[in-house]
Amino acid sequence: MRKHTLFLICALLILVILTGCTMEYRTSVEEDGAGQMSMALGFTAQEASDLADLTGGDTTNLCQEMWGEASSDLPPNASIREEQRGDETYCIVEFSFASLEELRSIYVDQGLPVNRLEIVDDRFYYDVSIDLADAEMLGFSMDMTWIVTVPGSVGENNASSVSGRTLTWDLVIGQVNTMRAESSLGSNTIWWVLGAAGCLCLLGLVVAAGVGVVLSLR
Repeated sequence: MRKHTLFLICALLILVILTGCTMEYRTSVEEDGAGQMSMALGFTAQEASDLADLTGGDTTNLCQEMWGEASSDLPPNASIREEQRGDETYCIVEFSFASLEELRSIYVDQGLPVNRLEIVDDRFYYDVSIDLADAEMLGFSMDMTWIVTVPGSVGENNASSVSGRTLTWDLVIGQVNTMRAESSLGSNTIWWVLGAAGCLCLLGLVVAAGVGVVLSLR
């Protein structure tokens, strides 16, 4: 049976009371394929109070209680923290991965189809989907963003917005969302620079030799 994503696990927990909260899914990849991931759920003080009443706890340990419901689906090195952003409180679970294969495994364990995730010939390829088709039938309403920071220079992508190396997708409830991006790691650029420098040095030697021959003939 396909595993639920953490998005939907959280949705089932807060569906009754939260209708305008924010969900943020962030992945940052370095040139060696390692990186970090985080999932953040933001809500107002009233929503936090309502959720605490629903779970029978209080707002003091709200983040631990909320993400604790999904602890079995979290990687072993996951940590949970709370962050204040304006008038909203964000419960954030974050963890690291050592390679793209580990990242792929994390995505698959959460029920996220990975169409392509690799570095080939100094190019990074990212193609991952999330199925939110059933969420609309559940009455799921939430502002959801998918954020990826790629290694190198951003190339072709279908992101909603791009800032530097960071791409953001605004997810649409009620459909399958697919996030695609490519980037150039820049290693080829280094070799081009070194090659050009070598050619210039060789050209300089040739010119110097030519000048020397001309002067000796005179």
